[in-house]
Parts: sequence; C-alpha cells; structure tokens
Amino acid sequence: MPWSTSSGAEETSSKASSSTTNRTFRSIPVIKIPFASISYREISLSTALNDELDRIAYSYGHSLAGQSLSVKFGELIKVLHTASGQKVVVLIDEYDKPLIDYLDKDSLPCARQNRSVLKSFYSVLKNADPNLKLVFITILNCFIY
Repeated sequence: MPWSTSSGAEETSSKASSSTTNRTFRSIPVIKIPFASISYREISLSTALNDELDRIAYSYGHSLAGQSLSVKFGELIKVLHTASGQKVVVLIDEYDKPLIDYLDKDSLPCARQNRSVLKSFYSVLKNADPNLKLVFITILNCFIY
C-alpha cells in the first residue's frame, strides 16, 4: 500500500474548495422588520412602517410608489422578487410589540389603532405567497404582573 504525502484533511479541503469555486451563489432578498427598533412610539405605527419599508427598498436600490402601507408592502415584496429572481424572505421580530406596549387602560385606543394597522399590514402576506420563500414571525407576548 503506497503512502500518501498529503493528509486526509488536506485532501478533503482541496476537494471542498474545488467544488465550491464552481458554484454561483445568489443572494436571497430579506425584508426584516424588527419592531423593537422601529420608532412607532414617537411617530404613528403606520408612519414608522412606511419609513421602514422605504428604507428597506432603498437598501436594495429601489423606491416604492404605493401610497398605502399594505400596497407599499406588497409592492416591496414583488419588486424584490422580480429584481432578484429569488423568492423573498420576510422576518418580523416581535410582531405584537405595538399592541403590548399600549395595553394599559389609558392607551387602549392606541392599541386598537395599531391592531387595525397591523391587520392590514399582515394581510398582504397571504396574497404575496407566490413571491415568498419564507415568512418567519416571532412573538413578544411577555406579560409581567
């Protein structure tokens, strides 16, 4: 049995590097909406989400023409899918934070308003299914008494 001058690790490494150099990686567009860092308490939730969608579109080199929040969200998903040729991933962190932050008795009208905004905003996802690869939503839902 002849002895090899290279180790098994070197052979594995060279095989791995030669196989990955022949591959083309395409980036998948991601829409990440982290409610913990969106300034919906200073400005309205609708305005904060509009600003966030514009910021995401700009980061991909696009601008959005839609006027309403739901139209703009749907437009962003479709534009990113069309431009990249890849289905879009939507990550929404702490989706219920704009509701939970307003559950005290004096702020309930604001919670109801935010619920209406979020209901319209999230309804876009169902119709956008052909343009979506994955939707991942996390929940805050932490109550401390």
